[in-house]
This record gives sequence, structure tokens and C-alpha cells, in this order.
Amino acid sequence: MTEYHAINVKRLIKPVKDYIYSDMATTVELMDEGAGCFVEISQYNSGEPGSIRVNDDEWELIKSEVDQMLQLGESLDKQMEEQNEQE
Repeated sequence: MTEYHAINVKRLIKPVKDYIYSDMATTVELMDEGAGCFVEISQYNSGEPGSIRVNDDEWELIKSEVDQMLQLGESLDKQMEEQNEQE
């Protein structure tokens, strides 16, 4: 039987009073396209991905989330290497 676990790989930073679909929302997401983990930061305007615009008020929280995702990615990459060595 295969064992599963849940990993939180996406965080949303937005103004407190805005909805989650706010144009001011920034997404920090841990990605892996087969060559190791990396972090993607994105914002959407009218449903289309666009440039990132960060102000002083949100930078510390975004930076904190990026740091956490990078640490998670490093940990996941290390786990996969260890599993592959055992096989």
C-alpha cells in the first residue's frame, strides 16, 4: 500500500480587507519541474499572470513565505535523494 502525506506548497499574501481574488494578492508557490524545487512568485490582474509589484508593507511577509518555501523545497529534495539512494 502506498503511503501519502499532504504538503502546503502555496501561500497567498493579500491586504487584510480584500478578497482572495484581489488584484493586490501575491502568490508564493513551491514548484518542481523535475530538476529540483524552486519558488514562483506571481500576481494576476484580470485573470492574467503579470509582473510582481511589491511595496514595503508586504515585502517582509512575502520574503518570509519565500524563505519557508525554499526551506521546504530543500527538505523535499533531500528526502527524494535519500529515498533514491535506498532503492
